[in-house]
Order: sequence, then structure tokens, then C-alpha cells
Amino acid sequence: YAVDLAGGHKTGHYLDQRDNRLRAAELVRDYGRHGFHGDAPRVLDVFSYDGLFGLRAAQAGAGEVLCLDQAAAAGERVVANAARNDLTERVAFERVDAMDDLGARVAAGEAWDLVVVDPPAFARSRREVPGAKRGYGELFRRGFQLLPRGGFLVPATCSFNLRRDDFFEVLTKAARDAGVRATLIELTGAAPDHPRRLDLPETDYLKCAFLRVEAR
Repeated sequence: YAVDLAGGHKTGHYLDQRDNRLRAAELVRDYGRHGFHGDAPRVLDVFSYDGLFGLRAAQAGAGEVLCLDQAAAAGERVVANAARNDLTERVAFERVDAMDDLGARVAAGEAWDLVVVDPPAFARSRREVPGAKRGYGELFRRGFQLLPRGGFLVPATCSFNLRRDDFFEVLTKAARDAGVRATLIELTGAAPDHPRRLDLPETDYLKCAFLRVEAR
């Protein structure tokens, strides 16, 4: 992968999400067993940055991957990384405002088999939590609305101040507002090279869920 070490966000590669990308790719690799629709799953990588969730999904056999982000430089790296891995025909990038774009896709009746929603930190203090819960909830609701029965949502938050209970509350409300019944497959955090210290609770900041839509 092309990585911007000097100017990129968080070491340029968000290494804390490494294992979660592999877990999402496993869902794609086993898509037949999971009941995906069509010949190969379609994957939407929202707030994609360099497209690392999407690229892993394409390597695992996704038939179509669309990466969405508002950063033009990140989009250039998505395209470059797709070319490096011979994935140009299956990986595309669009520069968009994710919230507006997801709303437009819902209105258009689009359907994706796996949707990753990995936005930036919305709550940098406890005072910002109520607004963050609304923002995350709206994004996750739209993600649920793009999934058919049997599809997967992979939502994440790197906001330490949005605690695990808050995250569950947001996900539960988002599913209810989207009119779906979803099952939590797994709740994960950062990769092992980002250890959680008992004397420093802020190290337990990343929450990533793997959810399956059971009914609409």
C-alpha cells in the first residue's frame, strides 16, 4: 500500500483497525455461507480514507467496492493502492460528503451486501457526546437502510468519550429507526499492538461492531 507517513492521519494507515479489516474480509470471503445476494458481494466503504477496508474486501472476493471520502488525497491513494493490487476493475472512489451521499443512496433504493461506516471522532469531550450520538446514529441508520436481509453493517467509532454502552444504545436505536432487526456477531476494539492499559482508560477508545441484518 502507498502510505503517507509524514502527512497522513494516525501513522498514515490506521493500524489499530488492521484486525477489523481482516474480520470484515472474512465475511466477504464466506459470503455464500452467509447468504449474500448475487454472484459476489457489493461493498460500500464509507469514510474510507485510503480504502483499507475496501481493498481487503476486494482481495477477499468482493465483486464491487466503492470507497467514499471527502479527502481528495486519500482518494488518490485508494486508486493507487487498487492499481498496486490489480484491483482497479473492482475498486472505485468517490469524493463526497458521506452523510449527504448515504441519504441520496437510500433515497435511490441502492442495496449493498456489506457496509463499513468508520467516521472520525465526533466526541472529543463528554460534553459533545449527545451531538455525537445523533451524528453516529444517523450515519448508522442510513447504513442499515442500504442492506438487504442477510447483509452486514460494520460500524466503528474511535471516540473514547462514546463509551461501549453509548455505542450499543446508538446501534440499537439506528436499527430500530431503520426498521431492521439486527444481530451482533462480534464487538471488537483496536489491534493487539494498541494495548488497553488498566491505569489509562483512554486506551480503550476504538469500538467496532459486526452486525447482520436478520429481517426488515
